[in-house]
Amino acid sequence: MDKPHILYKSILIIFLCFLALLGFSFYLIFDGVRGISEKAKAEFGSDHTVALILLMESERHSFKERNRAVWALGQIGDKRALPNLLKLNNKVPSQTKPWDSSKYYVKYSIEKAIHQINSKFIVTRWMYSFL
Repeated sequence: MDKPHILYKSILIIFLCFLALLGFSFYLIFDGVRGISEKAKAEFGSDHTVALILLMESERHSFKERNRAVWALGQIGDKRALPNLLKLNNKVPSQTKPWDSSKYYVKYSIEKAIHQINSKFIVTRWMYSFL
């Protein structure tokens, strides 16, 4: 085999591996959003966005679950969640340990969700039309 043929094959294999990893990443993100959305919908009824808002504000649930709801709302990008996220963002002080989502709301996650909702394009947003 000549060198250009091997080079083209290698590039094709690397590209296919990249596409497989990208697809798997999209699936993991979708599965996480679907999981917390279905949990919220089963408990609160209504549509996914309203159920996630109710979960996010529920004091009966752990902060870990509430932070997952914040994340899912940002992923879905429904503007109906924006007033509740803005209100929550104003109440939550900055923390010194933003990675500890089991003890309080993570301000970074709230701000990121707000940013995602306000963004015109998020590469994974199309997936949530199936929820």
